[in-house]
Amino acid sequence: MNEREEQKKMWQSQGVKLSRPSIINSAPRNKIEEVMRNLPPLTKTAPVEPVSARPTISNAQESKRTWRFFVICILLIFGIPTFVYGALLIYRHIRTAAVQSNASLVSDVGKDMQLPQGETPTIMTVTDLTPLAGQAFFKDAAIGDKVLIFATSSEAVLYRPSTKKVIVVAPINSNPAPPTQ
Repeated sequence: MNEREEQKKMWQSQGVKLSRPSIINSAPRNKIEEVMRNLPPLTKTAPVEPVSARPTISNAQESKRTWRFFVICILLIFGIPTFVYGALLIYRHIRTAAVQSNASLVSDVGKDMQLPQGETPTIMTVTDLTPLAGQAFFKDAAIGDKVLIFATSSEAVLYRPSTKKVIVVAPINSNPAPPTQ
């Protein structure tokens, strides 16, 4: 008696019914039956309990997690656009203030002298006198003075906002002198 027959008798004694006993007793009719017959003998094993990946969570904890997720989503949905809109408003305000400041500066300088028409100047502020020490245009400059450069008309104006006076007006040399040896 072979192993399969012993297993069959043991299972039948325990009340297990085999569904197709003809397959076990007869010769293989096709390739599948042949492969099935050559399988290793069946053994009974103890049932394995499923192992969960995460610990069990109570309904209260799950509810708390759901609410946290919901609140975070709402904050992201409404918070990001609100932040972007606020930053855009601040940027517009700063730009408007800078344009108004530049326009008032040009009008103040325009009260003291005739400015080139139809040209918007480039405006700079004197913050450090050390790099300007050797230049004749900046010999009377002070920190906080404004330099208005009119590129099209090739003219530069040094203006002191504290006294509301034009200090120096000079032409811009577009062709710098070659270095002397």
